[in-house]
Amino acid sequence: MKINDRWWIIDPDGCLFWSAGVNSAGKLVVATPLEDRNHFFEGIPEKSAETEILYSGSSYKHGLANLYRKYGESSEEEYLAVSLKRMRSWGLNTLGGWSNETVGQHPDNIKLPYTVYIGSVYPGINDKFPDVFDPRWISNVENFIEEKAAFVKDDPYFFGFFINNEIKWGTPFSLAKNSLEKDGASVGKQVYVDLLQQRLTSIDSFNEITGASLSSWDELLNSVLNTQGLDIYALKDINVEHYNNMCEVYFKTTRDFIDLYAPGKMYLGSRWHGTHKNIYNMTVAAKYLDIFSFNAYENEVEFYPYPPEGIDMPFIITEFNFGALDRGKFFTGLGYASDQRNRGEKYVNFIEGALRNPNCVGAHWFMWANSTTAGRGNGENANCGLVSATDQIYYDLISYMREITYHLYTYGTGNSNIVLDSRSHKEIYAYPNPVESQLYVEMIHPVLQGEIYSLDGKSVWSGHITDGIINVADLTAGVYILRIKDDSYSSIKFVKSS
Repeated sequence: MKINDRWWIIDPDGCLFWSAGVNSAGKLVVATPLEDRNHFFEGIPEKSAETEILYSGSSYKHGLANLYRKYGESSEEEYLAVSLKRMRSWGLNTLGGWSNETVGQHPDNIKLPYTVYIGSVYPGINDKFPDVFDPRWISNVENFIEEKAAFVKDDPYFFGFFINNEIKWGTPFSLAKNSLEKDGASVGKQVYVDLLQQRLTSIDSFNEITGASLSSWDELLNSVLNTQGLDIYALKDINVEHYNNMCEVYFKTTRDFIDLYAPGKMYLGSRWHGTHKNIYNMTVAAKYLDIFSFNAYENEVEFYPYPPEGIDMPFIITEFNFGALDRGKFFTGLGYASDQRNRGEKYVNFIEGALRNPNCVGAHWFMWANSTTAGRGNGENANCGLVSATDQIYYDLISYMREITYHLYTYGTGNSNIVLDSRSHKEIYAYPNPVESQLYVEMIHPVLQGEIYSLDGKSVWSGHITDGIINVADLTAGVYILRIKDDSYSSIKFVKSS
């Protein structure tokens, strides 16, 4: 909804909502390929019935192995609950792409809005653009949407669908070229050649325009055309028509299936990236999407030029981050920061700019945990996480993150300014509050020693705080004060429930 010349999401209760999220939330997988690289590692167990869960093909999931070490059995579900509590503490309100999708099974008091990602590009015109005319793609994407919708269609916490990520939309020229380089079994090529026949008088016209030497339309259809040296660009008007048709079929097909299986739920697009944003695909998409989505590894997006002029619609930045080399990683990622503190400073600057952009309704950090140092399957090994592969929180980053996420609406509505110079690096955060059993404690620096007092001043617990967790299950119900033994003796009040 547009209010006072800026776009907002409206939640099911009718309140303003700005989506501050993180990708891959509630997961700690951190897989890395082992094939031909076993000599990189020590202590990795052989694949067996007992350890199969820690493998994905030939990749080993170091992060998941760490979760089992830290949380034991049922660690994945327990970790999702921990992650949701952390996100609330950090001021994050949305689980972005590739996040744990079992949020709906958790109680409402810890749930947060979440997304669902569906990947479906087979069969393809290129390696990341589906042949949208092929019945196999249509059937696949319908099945995927129907399957996911069954679990989320009635959940008010469900935020919306992403259908694919970083599709290679290319240009009308490049996708026409991709189509001609397919064989006759390609449905997309059949549709393109049929359009050429309708628009050109004969195969001789095609030859004259492009420089080809084909004897018939059948030869064009059934041969894998070598387009090197052919002037495919000279078919510009036909290529644009075909490109618009492909975009129309892609977005209408996916929109119709969402409306069929999850009526009333939002379609968040396909997470455009790089040079694959153009006036053709975005003009068509605007007819079917609720919110545009862009992966934008930029320093700021206050004046982001998308959607282009003439398309007044909201958008979410679905990937951005800043990494540093001060904690042992060898790659910062696509966004550079000098150190962990600067990661936080850049986060604040990015979100402030996003909030000043009247079309931006959210930004999702990529991603929850670092890539493994030895690299993911695509080679990424960046300091991109809010936590490390061993689930250690980057407190410097999180401290700055809170400074803006706790004030999204006052800043976004222009009611106040945030002055970072006034921030306290000694703030302590404890959650959940009230608490039943495990109290999670965070400060900008790792917490080591603490003591809990009842309101009459009696010490009821003291000790080392392992991994930021205190077990308070044995305390009787009541109000307590946690005192952290650092140089300022920070303290916070919390409630122990029954």
